[in-house]
Amino acid sequence: MSREGAPAVIQEDLHSLIARAKAGEQKAYEQLYGTLYTPVYRFLLSRTRSKEEAEDLAGDTFIKFFNALDRFVPLKDSALPYLFTIARNLMIDKARVKDRELVVDEDFLFALPDHGPSPAEQSELWDDVDALRKAIAKLPEGEQSALTLRYFDNLSMKEVSDVLQKKEDAVRQLVSRGLRRLRTIVLEHHESET
Repeated sequence: MSREGAPAVIQEDLHSLIARAKAGEQKAYEQLYGTLYTPVYRFLLSRTRSKEEAEDLAGDTFIKFFNALDRFVPLKDSALPYLFTIARNLMIDKARVKDRELVVDEDFLFALPDHGPSPAEQSELWDDVDALRKAIAKLPEGEQSALTLRYFDNLSMKEVSDVLQKKEDAVRQLVSRGLRRLRTIVLEHHESET
């Protein structure tokens, strides 16, 4: 699977689609939307806990993306981090208006494939995943975002820095600090259970 979230689409194809969309080709807009919608929707769903809200924000994200397409430079910018930045900003704006806390949607993050572990193993795994989810929720917002983007959304450090609008070194520090804190929280949780 490519960084852009679609197995059959490579970066050059995205650049071509973007160029065609800039030229006004309707089919290119449809293909961009079809290719990039799922990772943007998942990004939003994992943070809003609401399918309806994630759908609305994803739609708004693409409207802003398509309206700003003339300013997008495919050779300089990567489409998915650019979209994640738009989505993140829209989500923050909406959260400010609603004054509500954003949390991770466990149904999205922890869904397991059918060919996975047995029901007993899956139950045990869900307990571990639930503990991990609770541990991540205890981290400061910056560390939560950096770890989620890096490990759940599989973005590179550069892409995470683009989305968070921070220097790459700052993102590395957030990830490192977050992993250290997460390890401590998880170890404390396991010690309290034994």
